[in-house]
Amino acid sequence: SLCSTAIQMDFGWFLTRLCTHKLFREHLHNRDGGVFQPLPSWSGFDAKIASESPPLTSVGYCPIINGSPTEYNTVYTAMKNVQAMMDVLHQKHSVITFDLAIYMKAKEIQWRRPEEFKNAVIRMGGFHIALNFLSVIGKIFQDSGIEDLLIESGVYGCHTASMLLKGKSYNRGVRAHKLVLEALLRLQWQAFGAWMEAEQVELPTVYQQQCLSLINCCQRESNDVASLKTSFGLLCNKLPQLQQIFARFCAEASQQSKLFHFWNMYIDIVLLLLRFIRAEREGSWELHLKAVAEMVPYFFAMDRINYSRYVVGNRFILIIFLSYLSD
Repeated sequence: SLCSTAIQMDFGWFLTRLCTHKLFREHLHNRDGGVFQPLPSWSGFDAKIASESPPLTSVGYCPIINGSPTEYNTVYTAMKNVQAMMDVLHQKHSVITFDLAIYMKAKEIQWRRPEEFKNAVIRMGGFHIALNFLSVIGKIFQDSGIEDLLIESGVYGCHTASMLLKGKSYNRGVRAHKLVLEALLRLQWQAFGAWMEAEQVELPTVYQQQCLSLINCCQRESNDVASLKTSFGLLCNKLPQLQQIFARFCAEASQQSKLFHFWNMYIDIVLLLLRFIRAEREGSWELHLKAVAEMVPYFFAMDRINYSRYVVGNRFILIIFLSYLSD
């Protein structure tokens, strides 16, 4: 499935970022010198190895409506304008995206006039879902020390670190969580290597050499997109065996240490956010629906009632719409 493929890609990205000559050893380096990092961070790397570029979009502007955007009349007029434009383009369905406040009113209008808007697909914007999920992550881990970590490391100042954990800044928030994610993954990988030695778990030497060879190829070919895609694809195909052992390590460590379980949960949540962002960037509806479905329990747990309720409804509408198109 696309979800398992996305998980493999994130795991492969992390391995290619390791500056290592052995699979379970990393040569850490400081800012002033040492090993050069040839690969970009998650966003840049994902842009390079994306399966295909999204189609070009023609951006236009709707007629300006002289009214408050939260008034039912204004929302109704906007929905009718979109329907009229879709009729001119001979497009059967109208896909309309709103933020939460207007989305709630648009859904009420659609429920009251089901025949009039039966071909309208009203959905909540991916940006607003991601931004609210950032605040969910911040609320779950607000007392974990992440804010102090970002400040003392010099990544962000006091005020910025406090705001981004509340979901007030999208770009800075995503960057902060990506940095903390990679740092935790590197620590986790070191513990994984020690666990393999202690448990005498061994991977075939040929398998390790093949993985290292492909990792080195990805690092050497980082500027050649076609070669990078090929090498990275071959690496991802070899990862399931390693991922199974890594998942076993995480499960055992989580049972033995509540602290490990806590930070492993953080890693899983941030990776979920990144999968959602990948789905939005690449226009992958299957991955989008899967990621949103995994987000819903966190919205419920952190008392994001409106997002919990309407994201679920949004997801089921999209499933019905996709099922209709596939018939």
